[in-house]
Amino acid sequence: MRRGVALAVAVLAVALRAVLEIEGLAGLALRLGSEIGPLRARHPQRRDTDQHGQAREYQHYMAPMQQDGEWYQVAGVRSDVAQPFQYLRIPLDKDMSIASFMRLYAALKNPALYDEIRARTTAKAMQGQAISPAMQQQFSDSVRWVLSRFAQGGFGALEQFLDDKVPADKRQAIAQTYIKILQGAVVDVMDVAQAKAGLAPWPQDAKHYRFLLDSLVSVSALQDYAAPVYLEMSGFEQVQSSGLQMTRSPGKNVVYLGSLLLVIGIILMFYVREVRVWLLLQRDGTRLAMTSNRHNRDLDQDFERMVDYLNKQAGEA
Repeated sequence: MRRGVALAVAVLAVALRAVLEIEGLAGLALRLGSEIGPLRARHPQRRDTDQHGQAREYQHYMAPMQQDGEWYQVAGVRSDVAQPFQYLRIPLDKDMSIASFMRLYAALKNPALYDEIRARTTAKAMQGQAISPAMQQQFSDSVRWVLSRFAQGGFGALEQFLDDKVPADKRQAIAQTYIKILQGAVVDVMDVAQAKAGLAPWPQDAKHYRFLLDSLVSVSALQDYAAPVYLEMSGFEQVQSSGLQMTRSPGKNVVYLGSLLLVIGIILMFYVREVRVWLLLQRDGTRLAMTSNRHNRDLDQDFERMVDYLNKQAGEA
């Protein structure tokens, strides 16, 4: 399991997330049979193969899952059939739909909206403060850079920048700054996305803010999902079917006869006693021997009767 950025910082408003722990798809998503219990629902599977022959298998659940009071759409992915699925969780809105998440995702991926978003975020951050225009511009540029970097590679891209460009003793502080910028900007990203869709601004409460934070986690996890499209199962029609298989079996009568003889032979082995008798005639007398596959008391009695019979026949002769 690959652990992503150590951006576990920033106490969030309304105590919604005490710590934002960022992991890869394998860490943030839940496996079947984990703490949420096993997932049981319709889940069609598909396999995508790239130009290099590498295949990824996807599993999409129709029924959403609930965790910590919130609902998520679940999709699994794995690149090796010997490994368990790793699951992506997409938060659902009040209509139990991924439409709100998709609007947010599309806005994050659209650089043409960044100027409007960073203007909103900067205005809110600088409200009531005496900040020089140069500092405001620097903050605005930082908002755009964080949005662009996050949209390109999620939290992993921010981590990579910190590892490559920032001294180790300053990474934690800068990581906190980036997280706070992203937490504030995501509200404006959603508002711009809502406005472009002709919808009302996103409600400003704890429940809807948690949706935005969960969406950030899902957007980052989509980097590992590695699929150009997301397939959502909206319904299914169960079809019952039955079939009659007809085959040609040449020589089946011979097989049946052989099977019958085999059964008869087994029965004879169990219930028919084999007895062998040897009789040796000599000038000075006669020798008699008898054997059987099962030596029991009946064999001794049969031997005595045979001896008596032969003696009787010899006396009459």
